[in-house]
Amino acid sequence: MNRSILPIILLVSLFMACEDKVKPDKTPPELTIVSPTAGETFRDTVSIQVDTKDDKGIAYLKFFINDSLHYTDSTLNYEYEWDTKKAPNGEYTIKVISVDEAFNKIEKSVTISILNLPGDYYPQKIEKFASREIDFEKPFIYLALDQQGLWRKNYTIESSQWEYMGFSDTSGMVGAVDVSVNGDNIIVSSWSEHFWHSADGGATWENTYLDYGDKNNEDLYTLWLERSPHDPNIIIAQESGAGIFLSHDSGYTWDFVYGTIGIGDTYDIIKWHSHKSGEVWIYGVEDMRMRGNMVGLKENGNSLKHKTDFKTDFQPSINYIIDLEFSGSDNDVIYSLTEWSEIYKSMDGGLSWNRIKDNTNRDENYSFLLEDHRYPNNYFLFHEKNIYYSKDEFQTIQLIKAVSDYIIIPNIYEGHIFYLTNNGLKMILIENLNTN
Repeated sequence: MNRSILPIILLVSLFMACEDKVKPDKTPPELTIVSPTAGETFRDTVSIQVDTKDDKGIAYLKFFINDSLHYTDSTLNYEYEWDTKKAPNGEYTIKVISVDEAFNKIEKSVTISILNLPGDYYPQKIEKFASREIDFEKPFIYLALDQQGLWRKNYTIESSQWEYMGFSDTSGMVGAVDVSVNGDNIIVSSWSEHFWHSADGGATWENTYLDYGDKNNEDLYTLWLERSPHDPNIIIAQESGAGIFLSHDSGYTWDFVYGTIGIGDTYDIIKWHSHKSGEVWIYGVEDMRMRGNMVGLKENGNSLKHKTDFKTDFQPSINYIIDLEFSGSDNDVIYSLTEWSEIYKSMDGGLSWNRIKDNTNRDENYSFLLEDHRYPNNYFLFHEKNIYYSKDEFQTIQLIKAVSDYIIIPNIYEGHIFYLTNNGLKMILIENLNTN
């Protein structure tokens, strides 16, 4: 090589190397939104994951929801967990911007839908089976667990898990107080938010309120509700001040029909007559303030049949009724389980009562009373861990089974006794019980 040319080549190479060092980086990074994908529908939390890279390195990422900055990722985890529980249901555009060390940037977007359930948090499991209100719609059993929300389980499949349906509440003022189900039509009583309805088995919900002209709806608080077994469109509901409301359209509109309006619990059980269409009984449990408060309504709750004064209608007087059951063999016969486990009978549809099971020694205690629908005048009684049975109108009551957990709100459905415990749902096939 010509020696005179060598210095020129070296000079040119040095110039080019210097030029490379000062040449600015104008190439944006690569970016892909791995998840979610366009058109997906989410509930609860959306995990946004991205893949981004650049020859010179990534400085940070920004995550936007509908053009509002939600998170800046400078640790380069390349993901963001978006909690959607406070976001209204609907469509949202997720936008991610990736910025490299030279401040070049690239953005990508994806549009998804949010379809959340009512409630302010989503429990992963039922912590405690503390409920007084359950309902059945085969194959599901529904539990209203107040602060823990509404749950259901397919009881026909032994290995099925509880499914959360919404209405959890950490404030104690919303929750799922009561539930009634008819096919895909579900109504939940929700304290200060009144009623939530679903017409599609719990996929979507609509909020409605009591209608009472002399009070602001926000001043009313709903508690118990009960659907008529004779007409599923008719529902009776109780406002916390003993106001009784009636709906003829499955709970979407309401009329005030009985009682008083205001804060202060007076009734907490609504029980439709099993065999008389249009008759419903409302009473209170385990509270001395309930004294004298049991009413029977007729004509689907539109008019008063009888208001019971415990001091005069019951001899001797009692303070409260624990449970009420209707005879399948005589529609005018009603049995009531009262304090101290005394049992009273009415033969005139609840107008007058006579005690048929005394308990002067207080040595027998019962908490629930259910008719055995297989045989007239045969009844199950429950207390703590024991199941009792009577087939002679309570003249004799025999212990037929002891279980391992305390029995909570037993129900008879599809030939089984269902009951809750603090640990879960249990069921017993009635045919396996020795009731002879």
